[in-house]
Amino acid sequence: MAACFCCFRCCWNGSGFHSGHVPLKELPTVKLDTGFMGNDVVIVKNGKRICGTGAALSNAPIAQDKAYFEVKIQSTGVWGVGLATNRCNVNTVPLGNNTESWVLRHDGTLYHNNEQKGKISEIIQEGDIIFEGFYHTPPDGFDSILIEKSLL
Repeated sequence: MAACFCCFRCCWNGSGFHSGHVPLKELPTVKLDTGFMGNDVVIVKNGKRICGTGAALSNAPIAQDKAYFEVKIQSTGVWGVGLATNRCNVNTVPLGNNTESWVLRHDGTLYHNNEQKGKISEIIQEGDIIFEGFYHTPPDGFDSILIEKSLL
């Protein structure tokens, strides 16, 4: 509950909201970016679905230390989902093989810098929705991704 009120401190002066508070009028549409995708990747459904072999980055930067996203697995096979900088090779899969990406792979393993950092116990199946997120303390190696995206 304290975390909920923490975000109001910058806007609340004790007797009302500061007049300088500017509400966000429209949320940005986050989708897969056709400018950062592998050569054998096809992006369909208005930027919401990826097909083919390779990777794609999103069009939205992560500009804070709290973020999450959801991915629905449409069909079984080899896949990965995670975070990456635009310096990663989107034509080489699976990602997670260098310092430029963190990836949850189809077998439930989490990879970064070509090291397995964890494994989930549940088997991910067709139709499952994967929630990926981090709060407060980003994982090792994420600082470079955060800084790069905030500069774009």
